[in-house]
Amino acid sequence: ASHKYRMNMPHRQREAAESLPCHRLWRCEYTARIVELFLGYDPGGDGKHGVAAVRIAEDGSLEEPETDCLRDAAEVMDWLHDQSNPRALGIDTLLAWSPTGGRRGRSSGRACDGALRRKYPEHSKSVIAQNSLYSAMTINGIIVAMEAQNLGLPIVESHPKLLISAANNSDPEMTALCETYHRICQRRTDPKNADHEADAVVAAWSVSRHIYRKWTTDLYDIDKNCKNSGNLLLPAGEAAFPWPEPIEGAPA
Repeated sequence: ASHKYRMNMPHRQREAAESLPCHRLWRCEYTARIVELFLGYDPGGDGKHGVAAVRIAEDGSLEEPETDCLRDAAEVMDWLHDQSNPRALGIDTLLAWSPTGGRRGRSSGRACDGALRRKYPEHSKSVIAQNSLYSAMTINGIIVAMEAQNLGLPIVESHPKLLISAANNSDPEMTALCETYHRICQRRTDPKNADHEADAVVAAWSVSRHIYRKWTTDLYDIDKNCKNSGNLLLPAGEAAFPWPEPIEGAPA
């Protein structure tokens, strides 16, 4: 399939950056400012698969996102292949599953979900238990995550709705993200499509903060450190759940 989302980083700029040691990649005074292409995906039902391709810098500045709502996971996989030199993919789905999700006496299965509800009680309803999620979100998310892994892309879980609702308004980076999110929500005639596209932008933002090591909290660590939680299963392979601030059980 052919899409309008081909976004190219200048070859010489990327080549120069990749020749640097990892710890100097983003701060070398002899290279141009590095801006990477990050992808986001919000899985849904028929025609409700939000995607976003966003160029984001280490300092948090971002170019206007390229977004769309695609038909199904197959189209999203085609879209993935159409991208030029993407750095990583963020997905609004559960990339880690708990085997204790339906066990009596266990709260929601994943300890990280319980920790988020306690941290943000006013937004707790947006943190849905894994056994209550629609299969379209879970299955399509994992299908695309597996394809991303085949392409060598790092993947992370994102929770766009909670991130926007609980955003720290004193953080300039989060303020800029919220402004972009709300602008996308308002620019389309179909509010449902706009919502999926905006969530995909936040997912792309989340993975950029993880790759740039700006968010050092990984919420999956909560389950690793919890005695009452079963070992998380990673159906699509290695993944993380980055978060902008420490949560009980998952320090920065």
